[in-house]
Amino acid sequence: MRIDSLDILKGIGIILVVVGHMIGNQLYIRPWIYAFHMPLFFMLSGYCFNIAKHPQLLPFAVSRVWTLLVPCVLYTVVSLVVSPEYICEGRYYELKTLLPGALWFLPILFIVEVLGYNVARFKGW
Repeated sequence: MRIDSLDILKGIGIILVVVGHMIGNQLYIRPWIYAFHMPLFFMLSGYCFNIAKHPQLLPFAVSRVWTLLVPCVLYTVVSLVVSPEYICEGRYYELKTLLPGALWFLPILFIVEVLGYNVARFKGW
């Protein structure tokens, strides 16, 4: 069952991500947007999590590897193919800015979700 208010919050978050990337550093509102939009997505992810759907840690972690980490790897491979100057010009040291690039938050979300899964397993939480 979808919850309209959560869908509205997701929409606001998406708009804030787009606006934050479009406005650059010129506007005073950018720091506020950047302080707010990613934590919003992380909180919504945790709020929508249902531990009953994932009774065991290993299958849960494997599913999150496929949905969160595999896209990062694929994005990185495609980025290296499209922009081979990182390798051809010997700019290996700059790979840290490419890995995982625009999807930087997905490995972080993976870690938070696996840790959160373990916390949620405690009955008192």
